Amino acid sequence: MAWDAESTLGTSLLDSIHASDQQHWRTSVDCLTEEAGGEISVEWRARHADGSWRFLQTTITNLIHEPSVGGLLLNSRDITDQKGLEAQLRDQAFYDPLTGLANRALFAEDLDLAVRRQSRTGSGLALLFIDLDDFKAVNDLLGHALGDVVIKEAAQRLQTVLRDADAISRLGGDEFAVLLEGVALDSDPRAAAERVIASFAQPFRVQSSEILLTASIGMALYDPSTQTAEDLLRNADLAMYSAKTKNKGSYEIFSDAMHSKILDRMQVESDLRRAIGQDEFEIHYQPLVDLSSRTIQGVEALIRWNHPRRGVVPPLEFIPVAESSELIVQIGEWVLTQACQEFATLTRQVEGGERLGLSINLSPRQFRDPRLVDTIRNALANSGLNATRLTLEITESTIMEDVKLTADVLAQLRSFGARISIDDFGTGYSSLSLLSEILVDELKIDRVFVADVAKRPEPARLIRAILLLASDFGLHTVGEGIEELDQLQLLEELGCQCGQGYFFARPMPSGQLLELLQLDFSGSGSDILRPRTLA
Repeated sequence: MAWDAESTLGTSLLDSIHASDQQHWRTSVDCLTEEAGGEISVEWRARHADGSWRFLQTTITNLIHEPSVGGLLLNSRDITDQKGLEAQLRDQAFYDPLTGLANRALFAEDLDLAVRRQSRTGSGLALLFIDLDDFKAVNDLLGHALGDVVIKEAAQRLQTVLRDADAISRLGGDEFAVLLEGVALDSDPRAAAERVIASFAQPFRVQSSEILLTASIGMALYDPSTQTAEDLLRNADLAMYSAKTKNKGSYEIFSDAMHSKILDRMQVESDLRRAIGQDEFEIHYQPLVDLSSRTIQGVEALIRWNHPRRGVVPPLEFIPVAESSELIVQIGEWVLTQACQEFATLTRQVEGGERLGLSINLSPRQFRDPRLVDTIRNALANSGLNATRLTLEITESTIMEDVKLTADVLAQLRSFGARISIDDFGTGYSSLSLLSEILVDELKIDRVFVADVAKRPEPARLIRAILLLASDFGLHTVGEGIEELDQLQLLEELGCQCGQGYFFARPMPSGQLLELLQLDFSGSGSDILRPRTLA
């Protein structure tokens, strides 16, 4: 240890041993002195002459009863470098290199120990499972290097708003977990979750960009009488999934009633992944009818899922699952490609079919996909469908998620001829002034107004206001959900240009649509009102 003999003569070895190791040293020596000729190996830290601490591995042999020695023989080797390597390997094995937080392996150990402590102490234990919403879109837009910057800042925010005693882990990707021990289960975990959600209200600043990113949190409260560590983690994960599907940027507390419902939803997601590659989807088409001539002016493409066991699955059951799991991007790409190809082929078989338009919905997640414009260009090019015949429908809420992004994407789409429609107009929360900033071609009046237009005066007044607004901006108008003759007549009287609904025709497969179009253009009559088209 570089000490010279003169300076150490007469001093106690204990003076050079690290305070934290002195008790272990005494205990080891006391045990050894009771056994003549005994030997023991210990590790300890000793003060180097330069003031640093060195790790030593020492073999101590009891030679007290050996006349030529009369004491303990110490044979030591310096293992400082070995200890440093072990610490480095442990960090690699148990800590996330990006954030410095505990990783999944260490989290599993911490969770197991926390559950064991609960069986002895009975103090409150809760687990928060945190997932960053739509983080894949951040990676797609910024690249993985800048995505890592966001992950690091997210980890720092968690450390800022949570207690030092709370064990925070990065489980991988954009998932984090937090163990809360010794807490009041009726209040503390909820308060912690609310602090985390509030911390994400501020945008992430990455270079010159500001990224708005929310976190969905699942919370599980430990019940030692019925749960294991695995149960606690699974329940928190399920609760997070529920929060993400119900309302991103919120938290949910696990309950037994949640279990089967979430498992069903997860099964739907699993089946959807399989369905994409198994040709289980089909496009149905619902006519859009010119209200003045009663002729078909276009169709809306609507996806249908033919499940091998469940039969036809309604879109309302699987579209929200696809949207929350981001499968909607793959499904939406399939719809664009398939509908353009099918419709282009179908309308070539109808005289005058080249004037018919095709409307396709774009989901909010799909609209944020950086490959969207290229996907649409490719669908048009491969099908031979003229871009001016394609109308892309988006909702008001999609516009409001990022007005600048929306304006940029819509400008690109309109630059090569595609038309833009605002779907379900009147039910969202956009500012009407946006119509002067966002270039669109059409407003679709939501079915909730159409349903009551002949029953109450208020829906009629709202529809009249929407139609006047559309007229001022030179926008085409479509009334959705027309099911009764009086609804049709009132929409026509109010000046709506186009209608869609069961009154005219239900969504139908391509073969049935071809028959209808051939009938409509055959000269046998332009009136396609029910019941003829509902056969």
